[in-house]
Amino acid sequence: SLANGVEILLAATLVRRFVLPVGRAPGIQNALQLLVLYVLVAAPVSTLLAALVVRSSFDTGLLAVMGNWWLGDTIGMLLLGLPGLLLRREHLHYLRQPRQVADFLLTFMILALISYLLMRHIRFPFVYAIVAFTAVAFRDGALRAGLHANLVVLTLGLLQLAGMIDLSVVASQTGAKGLWAAAAITCLFPTLMGLAVENLREQQAAVSSLTERLHLATRSVGMGVWDWNLQTHELHLDSQTQQLYELDRSLVKGDLDVWLVRVHPDDRARTERELRAATAGLAEYNSEFRVLRQDGSVRHLHAAALSVRD
Repeated sequence: SLANGVEILLAATLVRRFVLPVGRAPGIQNALQLLVLYVLVAAPVSTLLAALVVRSSFDTGLLAVMGNWWLGDTIGMLLLGLPGLLLRREHLHYLRQPRQVADFLLTFMILALISYLLMRHIRFPFVYAIVAFTAVAFRDGALRAGLHANLVVLTLGLLQLAGMIDLSVVASQTGAKGLWAAAAITCLFPTLMGLAVENLREQQAAVSSLTERLHLATRSVGMGVWDWNLQTHELHLDSQTQQLYELDRSLVKGDLDVWLVRVHPDDRARTERELRAATAGLAEYNSEFRVLRQDGSVRHLHAAALSVRD
């Protein structure tokens, strides 16, 4: 108990100081850092302390005790560490939503049935079980995937105790330690995949929100956004730019002639010359010119751009 207490306190201190400050949601990078710190720092300290205590009380080899203790703590971390880190008080509100509870229980029963059949009929069942849990991670996220995996592993253990399944065949292939390690990886991998998916969705949402704000800002001031690829010579136009130049709305990209044909003939040579100077790095592009509208009238525009090179 003393060794485990020291291990937990050390791991919590390292996580809060170096990996995950208070109030910050964990991500895939934080999770990997946590695993490395726990396995290589916190667990070895606990292992050494526990091995010394056991050796003083029993006639047992120090290295054997350290190996078993470290493996047990590492497997426990892989099984329960990330779900425990991800669990927040706000997640408990699902318990008050019957539909969410029913969905959780139904998913658990399906996963338990799949895992039971795999244990009975497949030689390497954990490989296939990971696929099922990873599918849940893509749908429901890291926390639910980790909880489902741990509950299924616990259920399989209870079925083994009840004599309803026989894991001796699986254990004979890898040994008891290998069986526990396989179970730990089965829980860890879907949780990590769920974290990666959640991080990717958050980034996509942030990009979408930023794009929407940019669109609203450009519309409010009547400004268009465009870019010109100097290698492919493709000109990409947003909807506001298309409206300013009165171009076909279906035209998302084209070449430079799409833009030049709208510029007033008296301004065309100067405007193109200024643009060429900017692309050559001789000057910044900041130009005012006229464009011809479809009704024959003239519109005055101001265009500015920065040249970005790889």
